[in-house]
Amino acid sequence: MPDTNGFRIMFTLRLPIELSYLLLVGCDYNNGCLFAINLYSPNDSIQLEHNTSHYPKELIVLLSEEKELIDNGFYDLRTWQLTMFQQKIKERRDFQ
Repeated sequence: MPDTNGFRIMFTLRLPIELSYLLLVGCDYNNGCLFAINLYSPNDSIQLEHNTSHYPKELIVLLSEEKELIDNGFYDLRTWQLTMFQQKIKERRDFQ
């Protein structure tokens, strides 16, 4: 996992399949902050040419280097427990 030019990928969240987007959260060590970006990802393949011209070039370089890992789910944050919790809440009749 390279930390190219001060950027580092922390995790990704895959948005509903009909939206074809992936949310990527990372660290920008140059500015000392976290960032979150949406990447167009039809069929679980991020498209770095789609609406990314305003992102720093160094970040695009990192995303290009890590594209295969991102596409294959290496950075995916597993949220199945959250989904199960939401399902249990919805099943409760006393929940308003």
